[in-house]
Amino acid sequence: MKHFFLFLFAAATLSCVNEPLNIDPVAQGDLIEESSELFQFLAQITEDESAQTSVTCIDFIYSFVVYVYDEEDEYVSATRVGNDLQFWQFLLSIPEEHSVGISFPIQATLDDGTLFEINTADELAQSIQGCITEIQQEVLGGVAEAFKQCGWEVRAAEGNAPDQYEFSVFEVTPSGGVVFYDAGLGSPGTWIFYFIANQLHMNINLDGVNDPIEENWNKDWIVTFYGENTLQIMRDELTYELNKICEPEIYCTTLFFEECVSDDDDPLPPFTANFEFENYSRCIGLITEKPLEEGYSFDYFETEADAEANVNALPQDGYTNIVNAQTIYVRITDPTDVEFELVEITILASLCE
Repeated sequence: MKHFFLFLFAAATLSCVNEPLNIDPVAQGDLIEESSELFQFLAQITEDESAQTSVTCIDFIYSFVVYVYDEEDEYVSATRVGNDLQFWQFLLSIPEEHSVGISFPIQATLDDGTLFEINTADELAQSIQGCITEIQQEVLGGVAEAFKQCGWEVRAAEGNAPDQYEFSVFEVTPSGGVVFYDAGLGSPGTWIFYFIANQLHMNINLDGVNDPIEENWNKDWIVTFYGENTLQIMRDELTYELNKICEPEIYCTTLFFEECVSDDDDPLPPFTANFEFENYSRCIGLITEKPLEEGYSFDYFETEADAEANVNALPQDGYTNIVNAQTIYVRITDPTDVEFELVEITILASLCE
């Protein structure tokens, strides 16, 4: 069986402690099974300074070291946790067949600054059992706030091979909905977060531009990891990681590129702006599934005939549009420099605040 030992320290980082350790056997009464209710409560401990409650919610004094043992009571590792989120995520990673051992007392600081001490597993359960609703509401609040903004790029989770949705993007709309962009096409929809039996869920519903998008994404997903900039979701055989990206020029949605009117330009239509095509190549490559990183080259032209003949290529470090909006023809050449494909993009100069 595996056990945790919690020892309080002053540092505040999450790291592995690699030095050899001589750990005394833990008392059987201090073991907490991973499948037990108490373990699930412990895994959701978090801080809520504003809510008033009739029970004492634990506010751990960070950081502390957690010693890990396998099912044969053999020492595996020691990890230092520095805040509630790290502790919560660490506890959720414990395999079902393992146990948790805690060295008591556990000390925590209450909201009024007084020291609170827990000496047994039963006391720990009593202290945190009444805090689950508060914990869930705080987690939901944090998730809702994080997902009100920016784009969330789809990546394959660690250990999984990328599929056709690699680098697709969920973009949050001002109304609170989402648009899922794949291959330059947008599918509007919603995502909703909720708890079921202490498990955080993410429900996605898209009005897909094609059936595969709806079949793949319209599910009740289980959230297996949540951080400020990363979310991991799982359902059936599928696992995805969503990474928060707040710079629109980095993540890719469509083949429409907009720039602000030049500072020295008369703010009357038709507007002109400076377009740096070299900044668009990565996005075009991702949408067309011809990644820049794999050796594809991108050249830009004003006419389709020039693009076909590969003549009169436009400068990529600065181009001023001649009409607004304007179609630009992109010649994408494969790494062998033999095959090529033409793609149309649209550029637009706009007034910016």
